[in-house]
Amino acid sequence: MTETKTFKCPSCGAPLSYDGADAKLTCAHCGAEIEPDAFLDEEDFDESAPRSWDKYGDGKADWSDSDVTLYTCPSCGGEIVCESNTSSTVCPYCDNPALIEGRLSGAFRPDVVLPFTVTEKEAKGAFAKFCKRKWLLPRFFRKENKTESLKGIYIPFWLYDCDTNSRFTYSAIRKTSWRAGDYRYTRTSYYKLIRRGLLDFESIPVDASVAADNTLLESVEPFRFEEAVPYTDALLAGYTAQRYDDSAESCGVRARERVAASVDVALRRTVFGYLSVRKTSEDILMTRNEVRYALLPLWFMNTRYRGKSYTFVINGQTGKMSGSLPVSLGKFFAFLGGITALVAALAMLVAFFAL
Repeated sequence: MTETKTFKCPSCGAPLSYDGADAKLTCAHCGAEIEPDAFLDEEDFDESAPRSWDKYGDGKADWSDSDVTLYTCPSCGGEIVCESNTSSTVCPYCDNPALIEGRLSGAFRPDVVLPFTVTEKEAKGAFAKFCKRKWLLPRFFRKENKTESLKGIYIPFWLYDCDTNSRFTYSAIRKTSWRAGDYRYTRTSYYKLIRRGLLDFESIPVDASVAADNTLLESVEPFRFEEAVPYTDALLAGYTAQRYDDSAESCGVRARERVAASVDVALRRTVFGYLSVRKTSEDILMTRNEVRYALLPLWFMNTRYRGKSYTFVINGQTGKMSGSLPVSLGKFFAFLGGITALVAALAMLVAFFAL
């Protein structure tokens, strides 16, 4: 049986939960507020020691857990089954937070955490604002309280740092036209452009969860990484937390892709005044390849419509939201019919006045 622990209020003994709005652990029973630093663990961890992108091995190979684990809630004694990469959760019987012992230790212990600052109430408000004036939404979607499934989750990320020395070449075309007498002339000039640049990157985020939708998570960036704090278990109280199952080396491929895209954008801004520009080669030398393991705050909500699943994500630090909304087919065809009727009416008016 897997051991769990909760953080107890020193005044009344009730479970504590982390309140992102006040950045403190709060007791719902007596109202006490505790600083998270009071629960800092004394572990041998040198934050100043840089680690290369291939420092960590494949997380899945290191696990000794099965796909699911049975644990006992320390508050009510209820037995709960959870996935093997779940590190922190909330008991469905008594609604008290529980941290699963040993899940975030050793190689799985995060370096830093970005605490939740967007509360559940604010996340629900962000979703309501996101749906506002979307009149093609199905009627049931507006009426039903879809925010009941809202869940705050700390998602594992690798944060990559690197310095780059880059050389990009571009093929460009410039055309000049002029008229002489009865003739019009066009001169087409072809150029080979070379651009070099030194760019440094800090905290490039790549999610370390195999099941995560990379595109969806990237759409709620950026995060304010200057607000990251050293990891402590207390920050997870009241939220679900996952641990990585994709290694830093594997995710480094995505980090390099993001670096290359950013360098291309930066260098391409120096190329202007041409009719067209096409990149022909790129050479990026990356140094100071360092990585940190972080937990980032995200609110998730899932719903289904006509057999299709819809997932919405809210940045737990900035409130930025992303997701695809379902469309009512009835409203869509009504809208299409209205547009068609309007176009037909305008065509008739034009034809009438043209007579």
